[in-house]
Amino acid sequence: MKVKIFIDGLNFYHSMLNLGSRKRVNYDELWRQLVIATEEHSERLRVQANTFAGAHYYMGVPEEAPVGLAKFLYGLELRTGYFVTRETRRFGQATCPKCTTRVQYTAEKGVDTRLSVDMVRFAGQHSMEVAILCSGDEDYVPAIEAVNMLGVQTWVATWGCELSPSLRRACFGHIELTELANWFVYEKEEKDAGQ
Repeated sequence: MKVKIFIDGLNFYHSMLNLGSRKRVNYDELWRQLVIATEEHSERLRVQANTFAGAHYYMGVPEEAPVGLAKFLYGLELRTGYFVTRETRRFGQATCPKCTTRVQYTAEKGVDTRLSVDMVRFAGQHSMEVAILCSGDEDYVPAIEAVNMLGVQTWVATWGCELSPSLRRACFGHIELTELANWFVYEKEEKDAGQ
């Protein structure tokens, strides 16, 4: 069965930070472990083996993207089977109701919608039989329900408690990323001060 992975980049990153700020992900090993996790269930059901059909990574990016983020996304695009979708982060201002301080912020717009539309589109095109969503956000429930109706087996993969109960109920199964982390998460190496 063809497996596609859909990663809500900001949600994935912030949830992973619970493991520690010095952690990094080996994205090639991430997709392997996710496919294996669904394949173990498929073997119990005696269906054909699962194959990786691509990973789609969605991220809100400011117009002037920080150099580190731009390099990360470019590097991810160079990996076999990874596709990055960038949505523009919008700047806004708000006033604190308690202290009346003006605060500037950026808001991610369009990521959830783009990811949802792509999931339904790929299901409708029969380019996947299994979809794995890396996000515990309840906003994805309607997309998961639509993909299920198109005959695609949907899974949700999350870090620990970052999972909406209604999203879990809508999906075929749940993959706990913390149980697989030893395979694809590693410590960031410190560079020597002289380099």
